[in-house]
Amino acid sequence: PDQVSGVLLEVLDLSNNQLTGTLPADWSILRILEVVHLHSNQIKGSIPSSWGNMKDLVELNLRDNVLQGSLPSEVLYLPSVRQAHFSGNMLAGHLPSFPEGRNTTSSRHVIVDLSFNTFNGIIPSDLAQ
Repeated sequence: PDQVSGVLLEVLDLSNNQLTGTLPADWSILRILEVVHLHSNQIKGSIPSSWGNMKDLVELNLRDNVLQGSLPSEVLYLPSVRQAHFSGNMLAGHLPSFPEGRNTTSSRHVIVDLSFNTFNGIIPSDLAQ
């Protein structure tokens, strides 16, 4: 965290490279980050729930990687996100419901792409609010 704590990064686009490894949990301290495009790489592992602390995030594009595990509700329902792309990964399990204690009216997604994963169960009504 000491390496990124002084960074005032607003846009990070590393898409369409050959990046490997996992998503760093400590990026959650980059609170003013507004756009993260990491799509079309070979990033694996899970999506850190700590990314739910990036309150200014407007666009999150993680499509076409090798991400696994469940989708954290803290990330799916970030208050400022207008576009969230998670398609083309290996995410699985139930789609998360809205986290308790959060204002459902503050999350107004324009686009949520969850296609080409292996989710199961019911579609939470929270996604349509």
